[in-house]
Amino acid sequence: MVKHDDRYVERGSVNGVEWMHSRSRMPRGLVVAPPLIGGHALQQLRLLRPLVRRHLDPLSFSYAGHGASQGVFSVQASIENCLSAIDLATTMCRTQKIPLYGVASCFAAMPMLHALSQRGEPLKRLVLINALPHLPWEKMVFDFYRFWRLHRQWRLTPRGLKEALKAYRRELLPHVTHSRQAFGILSRQRVHWSRIFSDLFAYRRCQVQPLHATPVLCVYGRKDLLLQQIGFSDWDGYEMLMKQICPRAEFQRIDGDHFLAGAEVRGRLIETVVTFLSSSVPTPSIGPRVHKWPLEKRRLPCAQLG
Repeated sequence: MVKHDDRYVERGSVNGVEWMHSRSRMPRGLVVAPPLIGGHALQQLRLLRPLVRRHLDPLSFSYAGHGASQGVFSVQASIENCLSAIDLATTMCRTQKIPLYGVASCFAAMPMLHALSQRGEPLKRLVLINALPHLPWEKMVFDFYRFWRLHRQWRLTPRGLKEALKAYRRELLPHVTHSRQAFGILSRQRVHWSRIFSDLFAYRRCQVQPLHATPVLCVYGRKDLLLQQIGFSDWDGYEMLMKQICPRAEFQRIDGDHFLAGAEVRGRLIETVVTFLSSSVPTPSIGPRVHKWPLEKRRLPCAQLG
């Protein structure tokens, strides 16, 4: 075991899904955090690393088609991956006798909500950050048409459409590395395109079963242009929609964009998450806990998180 400030990172695989777990010496809770599309498990561990100081240990994973996870990416695959991670985290929590929490941002909210409804709401508390509860494909198509008409620089040809889609994607997600071969770390050869297009329709119609038992905090940025562009421009309507899915939801607006860029905004976000989750964290027991996991794993120094 390699320690760094009484913390270390554990890595393993379950059902072909790569997972990573940043652990403290005396954990008081486990926080499962699905990644973003084009991202990986380390992305969430970096964001949630301050939780470890509060003895709330984050666990994340990489979707199919990303990193060391097997298979190809699709919306359905992301839900199945999330189910595997939640099952793993539930087993860990049962062994350590600690509660399980969750944090999900943007697209990650959708597989998280579907997985939680299928597993009978195993989380003690859940935080959703700029959550995308479903794929509003009709409004996305309309917004792309608006973008096309606004710029008027692409011809109505397959090549022109392809270039316009690339420009539209860059406008929506400027912080993600784009190339011909990949979106972030997701290679286009590892994407199930036909499945994704069918999922755009299926998961627009498929309603998530409401999470009646789970306290939820929904945090979103007042300047979130991405949510507004793809159809969630009315914040009152957005809160009503989230209330239908999460009846026990509370809401907090942060003065930031979709990516909550900036150290000050990120600091307020982390403090909000910690406060909400810590309000139900039990008092830690005396003495370190030592556990042996039945899964094959490697441990990495926490310093590698960047």
